[in-house]
Amino acid sequence: MKKRVLIMAALSITLLFGGCGRHSSRSSALDNSDYGEHEEINTDEDISTDDDDNADSATSVDTESKNSSIEDKVSETDTEQDTGKTLNQNPDQISFTTEEVQDTLGYMNNAMSGYISAIMWNQDYEYLNSPDFNIDVRINDAEAIRAAAMAVMPDGRINDCFVIVGDHVEMSDTEDYGPYGDGLHGESLDIIDVNRKCLDLFGMEADLNKLQTDVKCWDLDAVRYNDAGENLALLVYSGVENETAQEFHDFRVEKDADGYIGEVDMFFGYWGIIENNPGLSNYTVTYKIALDEDSRYGLAITDINIKAIDSYAESEYSEQPDSSDVADNTPFYGIWCSAAKDEADAQKSANTLTEKGLDGRVYVTTDWSNLNKEKWYVVSAGAYATEADANAMLDTVKAAGYGSAYVKYSGDYIGE
Repeated sequence: MKKRVLIMAALSITLLFGGCGRHSSRSSALDNSDYGEHEEINTDEDISTDDDDNADSATSVDTESKNSSIEDKVSETDTEQDTGKTLNQNPDQISFTTEEVQDTLGYMNNAMSGYISAIMWNQDYEYLNSPDFNIDVRINDAEAIRAAAMAVMPDGRINDCFVIVGDHVEMSDTEDYGPYGDGLHGESLDIIDVNRKCLDLFGMEADLNKLQTDVKCWDLDAVRYNDAGENLALLVYSGVENETAQEFHDFRVEKDADGYIGEVDMFFGYWGIIENNPGLSNYTVTYKIALDEDSRYGLAITDINIKAIDSYAESEYSEQPDSSDVADNTPFYGIWCSAAKDEADAQKSANTLTEKGLDGRVYVTTDWSNLNKEKWYVVSAGAYATEADANAMLDTVKAAGYGSAYVKYSGDYIGE
């Protein structure tokens, strides 16, 4: 079986991207962002984060791919952390070379990787893959604490399943998270750690009251949770693979009048592309960095910009195949999205896929030798002659709201 590179932004989060951290997800299903061209994320809430001495980095995980909950019907990780570098023990005498700032940017960027992923997952798929993709992120109090909370280790106090109820999350005794449930895995965070991280990354103290209560990104997010009258910071994630890889390359720093400008090239997209093209980048993340005596680095991030790299958008790598013209009753690879006992329900799901610009198709499992022997009406986003073609489209399907979708061969046609 092929391996997926999973990224983690915090202790035990299995996120599927190559080098930074993301787990499979349903983020597009909860996508409440409405970013347009070169749009700015600027919430009214304030965020603060705390830094754990050993939590300045994302975690890399290499794990075998897992099938989603649909498969039953159609058919912990090692962590590595950067400790961070204190460049100046005397905040009254801050002075760095660009080389020192570049080194420190590596630690800061590692800590920001989960937050960057959450921003990317929340984008409209077509815009995310457009050569015009260009968004600004204003680091106010709310975004600061959200980002910082995604960069620290859980404290072990709460480790349970949560469900979304209105504009907040509640603990659930009946639901499950991961590929076989509709809940979220929630882990509590020590606000002292969050505050330290917030100071180190942004030069701001964390105000827990500014942390959002609603989940913006199903793949990975941080929310405020009320536990028997006590407000806590909670890390939440679905635990479902999404075939996305994230890697960072080529750190660059220049000095400007307000401090420094740091740039990092990033790959964010279908894992198969980066696996076959090591070192490839399709976005540039730009950080505005100011001198700051409250940060242990002596530096603080003030603004972020994420922009598509033009040369990638015009390259062969950005192209994905359309659904193949597989003849009727011919074996194929499907991207399986849902299943139902009632044909009308399955057809409704297929129609929804089609409305989203995908190729919704309904099949009967007992008509195919490699599918479930129990009769189900299963929905695929297209039919593909090769596994490679199906995998190349899988990320698109997941981004359309089908985080549990996966590729499987139909086998021979055995229907009447």
